[in-house]
Amino acid sequence: MSKIQITSEKISNESNISISYKVQGIGYPTLLMHGLGANNRQILSTFSATNARIWSPDLPGHGHSDNFQNAYCFAKFKEIMIAFLDSLQIEKVILGGISMGSGIAINMAESLSDRVAGLIICRPAWLDKQRPDNLQIISDIGNWLQNKTLEQAKFELSRNLQFQDLLKTNPNCAASIEASINDRFSNQTHSVLSQMIEGRAFEDLENLNHLNMPTFITANENDPIHPVSIAKKISMNIRNSQFHILPSRYLEPKKHQRELTNKLNNFLGSNNF
Repeated sequence: MSKIQITSEKISNESNISISYKVQGIGYPTLLMHGLGANNRQILSTFSATNARIWSPDLPGHGHSDNFQNAYCFAKFKEIMIAFLDSLQIEKVILGGISMGSGIAINMAESLSDRVAGLIICRPAWLDKQRPDNLQIISDIGNWLQNKTLEQAKFELSRNLQFQDLLKTNPNCAASIEASINDRFSNQTHSVLSQMIEGRAFEDLENLNHLNMPTFITANENDPIHPVSIAKKISMNIRNSQFHILPSRYLEPKKHQRELTNKLNNFLGSNNF
């Protein structure tokens, strides 16, 4: 595994992959990773009132970090993030993230169980199967961006039946999906969207019962990209887990954020983090 050297708020490994990151808060060392198509600002805003010392990287292909030269997958993200922890000399850590980031955290925990003090799993979208149905529209967006102009990709999205329905019934969710097709990827690869959908967060759901660290898991209703059923299945297979269904972040965003912060800080306090 490549060794990564720290330089201020950027790290680079021997493969010349540079990772940009931010640090905020006071408390137990915690690595939180953002979702597909987002960047560390998603983590910094969502967990701004969390009682923890949070390291939040831009994952490769996102934000100000470099792209991979080869295919994007959970295993490669895991390798880079383990090297990230090693470079920071953090031996014991809480791992977690949102959506894709939570999948990377679980993947890392399976390899680093002796170093992982706890898990924070928010709105997971992957299990142990490739090409999950809930992410098909994101995969389509990735393919359109790779093979069409930006305007053509936007046109294809406008014709998508699921997107048309969400515009009427859940406009905030539709806006979140549409953000994947905006210019946040103008200087980054589009392949990360479709390639990550081809992967699985971990090899076998039942193997998660070997994880015994305290685990905080959340889901919310009215979120077709992050179904409650996925979070529930993960919770059922991690023995020492707390599972919370929060108010919809699309329909009740302030209430969602308030309950997330309160429940997460209670989890951290009750486990002496």
